[in-house]
Amino acid sequence: MYTLYYGNDLLQITVDSSIVCEIPSAIKIWKGLAPEDYYITQCGRRLDAWHNLRSSVPLRINERLTGGKGGFGSMLRAIGAQIEKTTNRDACRDLSGRRLRDINEEERLKACTAKQQYSSKNDHNKILSQIEKLTNSKPNVEDQQHQRGSIYGVDIAEEAINEGLGKASKRKRSAANRGNAKRGRDCAWIGMEHISSGSETDS
Repeated sequence: MYTLYYGNDLLQITVDSSIVCEIPSAIKIWKGLAPEDYYITQCGRRLDAWHNLRSSVPLRINERLTGGKGGFGSMLRAIGAQIEKTTNRDACRDLSGRRLRDINEEERLKACTAKQQYSSKNDHNKILSQIEKLTNSKPNVEDQQHQRGSIYGVDIAEEAINEGLGKASKRKRSAANRGNAKRGRDCAWIGMEHISSGSETDS
């Protein structure tokens, strides 16, 4: 008696005369498979000859996979020609193990800082040259009326500044006096003026 497996299905057949004829006909009746649609394995090995079959070991039916028409390689080549090759190698590493992205970023930062230093020096030199031009380019005015007017304007400006500063200092003094008077009123209201005066005398 031979045992046949097809997936999880099981079939047991007894062979009387010829194995070569009876097993394929039993498979055709059982699953409807022609001999060219499957192959049989025993112990994981494909059977090429029927004469070395062992009835104690089950047989397994494996369906053949139908092949395609081919041409897949040519399709891949056609698609590969359409894909652009990358020029970005930032994820690669150099021989020391550092990423090229980090090395490129470091070089870019160095160039940027050097450029900033150069531009700041140029800006400083431009500002100095402008100041020199302004200081050296004094108006040559020989008009006496203009000179008297400029001196008079300077005097008026100084007087106005001094007057404004005097008013500001008076305001500060009056605000300080008001604060002291208010503090004395608070102490009198609480009844603590003798304590504050006592502390002042102690100090």
